[in-house]
Amino acid sequence: MRGDVVVSVVILGISQDGGLPQVGCQKICCEGARKEPNLVRFPVALGIKGTDSSFHLVEASREMARQFDIWASVGGFTGDLSSLCLTHAHFGHVDGLGLFGKEVMGAKGLITHCSHAMVSLLNKTPAWSELLQQEVLLPRPWNADSPFEPTEKCGFTITPILVPH
Repeated sequence: MRGDVVVSVVILGISQDGGLPQVGCQKICCEGARKEPNLVRFPVALGIKGTDSSFHLVEASREMARQFDIWASVGGFTGDLSSLCLTHAHFGHVDGLGLFGKEVMGAKGLITHCSHAMVSLLNKTPAWSELLQQEVLLPRPWNADSPFEPTEKCGFTITPILVPH
């Protein structure tokens, strides 16, 4: 390593919306995860540290507290997010949005990158629209196939692509 400042990425979750074990599931995979903590899997999420030491989260799961602990232990996360990216509105990708509110994190002015459709959904959903009204989240809609920098001088870009899902 030459000592260059690099962008670092930490995988914070790889599981479907409910994580593993899932509520109500009694299959071997979930029962095993209940007995063995090392088999537990969190909902999909990604932590990115920019070259300017900014921190960016992709997805907002309800397991965010434990995901932030993982990020802090391996990636130096300080708890101060610079931006959030939401890929789509499936449950496990957005069910932690309320954690940014005054009752938990007390975030203010969190730049939130998402599709135009997601911005519309945020506005139409009472609990989420409150986060917008209180300026907890500041939506920044993206356009498919158009790269954007999550924050100025973070040292990387994200290019959203449309995926039939």
